[in-house]
Parts: sequence; structure tokens; C-alpha cells
Amino acid sequence: LTYRRRGPGGTPTIEVDGVLGRRLDDLAALADDLATLESSMGLPVPSPPDPGIADMIAGWVEGGSLGAVLDGVLTGGDFVRNVRLVSDLLGQLRKVAPAQVGSAAARAITGLERGVVALSGAVSETSDDDGGGEVGRAV
Repeated sequence: LTYRRRGPGGTPTIEVDGVLGRRLDDLAALADDLATLESSMGLPVPSPPDPGIADMIAGWVEGGSLGAVLDGVLTGGDFVRNVRLVSDLLGQLRKVAPAQVGSAAARAITGLERGVVALSGAVSETSDDDGGGEVGRAV
């Protein structure tokens, strides 16, 4: 829901096995149903969800190292930016979802917010907001 592949071409077909693969299939089916409904009502149809880094995000949550999950597909900065987007979305879900979903979102956030991702968040949250050019330090 947060990732969009950059560059030419459409969304590639990604084969992911197990529970993650089934959840991605469910999400794609839901997106198709919503697109059909939106189209029938004359609404613009958004792009389908892009699962392009789902396996990388899952590998990171499961404790993989940055080098292992990147696999040459993204730069470290792009990966961190995308993980931060996923974490922000999960934070929003945690606030409004039923307790079981909120609890799962909180666990996922804990898995996402580690290593270089946590460091990037700490630096961003402590940076100087007045535009003076000084970069905050992690605490």
C-alpha cells in the first residue's frame, strides 16, 4: 500500500510463498474488487498494490541484516524510507483497528523500528526544525 516501483514498466509479478504470499494474494483480490466497484461508479481507479518489496520488509521484520534483505534491489536509503512509510501506516492502523489487529501492528512496528531504521527515526525526530542546518543527534 505504500510502495511504488520507480522507473518504466508496470508492477512486476512477484512470487511469494507461505502466509505472506497468501496475504498478498488476498490484498490483490480486494484491490481488484475495489477497482471494479470504483470503475462502475465512474471513479478513477488507482494503481493496484505493488508487492515489490514485501519480501524485503518481511525479512527485515524477521531480523535479517540490511545487506541480506536489500539483495541489490534498493539502496539503503530507499529501503529505510519505505520501511518508515510502512511503520507510519501501521501506527495509524494501530490507533483505529480492533484490538487484535492493533496488537499485530504494534508487534510489526517493533520489528521494523530497529537498526538503521531506528537510527534514521531518532535523527529525524531530533533534527533542528528552524532550518539552521544543524543535524540533530540521536539520543
